Amino acid sequence: IKDFGADINKEAERLLSLVNDIIKLSELDEGTVGDTETVDLYKTANEVAQSLAKVAEKRGVALTVTGENTEIKAGESLIFEMIYNLCDNAVKYNKENGSVTVTGF
Repeated sequence: IKDFGADINKEAERLLSLVNDIIKLSELDEGTVGDTETVDLYKTANEVAQSLAKVAEKRGVALTVTGENTEIKAGESLIFEMIYNLCDNAVKYNKENGSVTVTGF
């Protein structure tokens, strides 16, 4: 029962995540995401790397950010979430003792 309950919880979280993604896509389509502001991509990527440091370390994946400060006009939370999702997937689906490098800023 314990394992079955854990599976149900995991799948419920996955479905909730999908619903939230659909809502965000709808907001983007409608243009109601919010105001744009100046976002430093390099700084945001470093914040993402810090957020994922423990997960990456646990899998033995080196997560690094290279580049320079580059500012754009965008929704800060949306940019953070986009970079986070890309890096999280790169760490999650990487080989053990692999590496992820965020570059291009």
